[in-house]
Amino acid sequence: MSYLDTHFKIPPTISKIIANVLSEYNGSEKMQGFGFAKNMITNGYVTGHQLKKLNYIFNNEPSEIIYTLHGGNKMKTWVAKKLSVTRGEIEKGKKDLPLRVNQTPIENS
Repeated sequence: MSYLDTHFKIPPTISKIIANVLSEYNGSEKMQGFGFAKNMITNGYVTGHQLKKLNYIFNNEPSEIIYTLHGGNKMKTWVAKKLSVTRGEIEKGKKDLPLRVNQTPIENS
């Protein structure tokens, strides 16, 4: 199973931030990201796919409301840490695999 299908529990402090933003938001529930934020609160977790989506939003979304709706700086930091740790575990796992026939290790310079 890939990390993309793994469920990552959202910390309660971040869930509370998102819930507060949702409750104070006066705009349309059809706004981009509203449903996604609502689902994060309802489910209490995000998948690896959603972590990647959040990472993209935080690094590329110019809209302050969308940034805030998805948990703001606290969620951005949590997402970055989760992706870093998860990707690091994958790389470590690859390095621990036995070498295939006719495959030589690559030395780091």
